[in-house]
Amino acid sequence: MQSKEWLNSTAGAFIIAIAMTVLVCIETMFSPSAPFFWLYAALAIAIPIYAGMEKFSWAYSKFTIVEYWKIMVVIFIGMEVWDIGSNLGFQAWMNYLGKGDDFNFSMNAAIPHLASVAAARLGTTQSVTLGLYGLFFMLWAPIGEEFFYRGYLQKNLTKKLGSSFAIIIMALIFGLRHSIHFLYLWPELPIGPMIFWAINATVIGALLGVLYKKTNSVSICIVAHFLANVIIFFV
Repeated sequence: MQSKEWLNSTAGAFIIAIAMTVLVCIETMFSPSAPFFWLYAALAIAIPIYAGMEKFSWAYSKFTIVEYWKIMVVIFIGMEVWDIGSNLGFQAWMNYLGKGDDFNFSMNAAIPHLASVAAARLGTTQSVTLGLYGLFFMLWAPIGEEFFYRGYLQKNLTKKLGSSFAIIIMALIFGLRHSIHFLYLWPELPIGPMIFWAINATVIGALLGVLYKKTNSVSICIVAHFLANVIIFFV
């Protein structure tokens, strides 16, 4: 079987996704540039392109332009309600338990703690590290994650598993990958934020998977993902 055929098989895409998850673990824990994972970031874009992902287009063949944007707006609103609501709800719960300032439990405490550890290791300041992470979060993530998880993984899982199971499996891998960020703090492991981020990102991944299924457009998913990241970063 030729390399592109294997990459575009259901088994091949699943194995590549697991391998990429392991890679981001290794980069997060051992790379001198961590918590930034440059090799994973490059491969997340390069693999789908090499495998022959659909052209970067709006794919307005199935619906009218207005219908496409209506679909995106509805799913985007659902993403924001979940993302902002779950973050606020989780923090309120931690505050109620008296753990609102404990990075082992609170996302609001874990992210600055991760940034301060990274700043010390990279020889910079916490604000600079957060700023660089924000740029990475807002610029690379919408493109790299949509290329890899929706345009490549979901598309190829759907071939054998059908769209529903493909979305579920893709979203679970997507959620797991996000929780891995906190492995940077090893041997400290903020279990609460890790579990929360895994659940939060799994739901977001599933909603983006539905958007990709409905529109068959990576571009629209990128727009929705970018807007969601900008809003949650500044909120």
